[in-house]
Amino acid sequence: MSIIETIDGSSIDARQPRATARERRRLQTQERIRSVAFELFRSRGFEETTVDEIAAAAGISRRTFFNHFPNKDDVVARQFDAFEQLIGEAARRHATTESCPYLVASRAAADALAASEVTAEDLRDLLRLVLANPTLAVRIFDRQLRWERAVIDAIAEAVPERFAPDEVAAGVASAFAVLRSASLSWAAGGADDLRGHVEPLLKRFAPPIGGDAAAG
Repeated sequence: MSIIETIDGSSIDARQPRATARERRRLQTQERIRSVAFELFRSRGFEETTVDEIAAAAGISRRTFFNHFPNKDDVVARQFDAFEQLIGEAARRHATTESCPYLVASRAAADALAASEVTAEDLRDLLRLVLANPTLAVRIFDRQLRWERAVIDAIAEAVPERFAPDEVAAGVASAFAVLRSASLSWAAGGADDLRGHVEPLLKRFAPPIGGDAAAG
């Protein structure tokens, strides 16, 4: 992943020419930590893997690890951070054309999945880690609440008078409930295409057309 959130919450992009040598080194170190951490999580298990083992495998000190990540949970959780920006941008595009907040969120989620740089294999591993570790599940649920807020804010900015706030909140939450359930069932199963698994379920639970028209 080329866009990385740093320890202070800011983001830098290794693809941009303005990135300094220091920022590029920071990105490279974070990528190395992520890579070796996930190798260890796959081979040893998340709970069994220690920060010291991750640092040793990455060829860095324990202190350097904590300069980049506050804990090993964050190594996993930050893999989902780029999705927040992607889904917010997509929601702004769809807010003016879709007939209800549920459909805005559904289309935005599908677009964000398509645009994400995380591979299907890596995403399945991420979600399986979440399924197997309650503490991680709490962290990712917090991320998902941020994604919902990003969509809600995007709708409010794009079409401030079109939908009532409660309608927006309920529609977006409903779409994300389907997205969460579909994503976890995909991770636990054997289907290859996440978007192909998620989109039919999002469509199945969409409000009736008549209800959409009334909502608009």
